Amino acid sequence: MERRERKGRILIVERDIFTREAIRRALEEEYELFFTDSGLEAMRLAKELEPDLIIIEPLIPGMDGFQLCLYLKGEEETRDTPILLLSMLSAKERAEQVGADGFMLKPVNKAELREKVEKLLRSNRNK
Repeated sequence: MERRERKGRILIVERDIFTREAIRRALEEEYELFFTDSGLEAMRLAKELEPDLIIIEPLIPGMDGFQLCLYLKGEEETRDTPILLLSMLSAKERAEQVGADGFMLKPVNKAELREKVEKLLRSNRNK
């Protein structure tokens, strides 16, 4: 059996189990995935794991995803890590205000998610 090289590591900050599974199914073959549903844990993991991309849901316990995005974009270790906000709310403008590099509405469309992830990773590699 041939083992494919994964394209990168992604930290997913998502509380909804169904969305987590949709993300896993869409991305697990290509990427190394790490999940948490806590903003505080995500702050630690973002520095520890040095992910290539972070996907954040705004409605997470402890601190909201917008606050988490602002924090990560303000830290030297994580400021250049692309962040994709994933929400059921139409919050694209707010996502841009907090420095997110991309925004997607739920429910997750596998093809759209793969395309958005690849685009963000490609643009970050070209910086």
